[in-house]
Amino acid sequence: MTNLSREALLAQERLVRNYLASLPGKKAGIDACWQQVQASDWHHEEMAKLRLLVHRLAGSAGSYGLEELGVAATTLDESLTCDTCAPAQRQLISRQVTGLFHVLAAAEQIEP
Repeated sequence: MTNLSREALLAQERLVRNYLASLPGKKAGIDACWQQVQASDWHHEEMAKLRLLVHRLAGSAGSYGLEELGVAATTLDESLTCDTCAPAQRQLISRQVTGLFHVLAAAEQIEP
């Protein structure tokens, strides 16, 4: 049960709707950075850009009740800390990116 006023509940619903509406843009940004990481042969600057976007998603998703998305983003964020990723680490990250995109796609379908 919640003790929020009707106005506060409406404001909370609006925030969630806006966040859900922002997910396609977040996904597109992460996808563009992911493409750059691969095209640059995993250059550390491109990895840092990707990690920043994923880190932000990891931090915000749980605040909006999207725990599965938060976990997927946090897991990927932690994997993106390598400076020079070995082939096995690259494969792991590739799988995690794919997993994150699947979770993002599911979250985009949520009706607030």
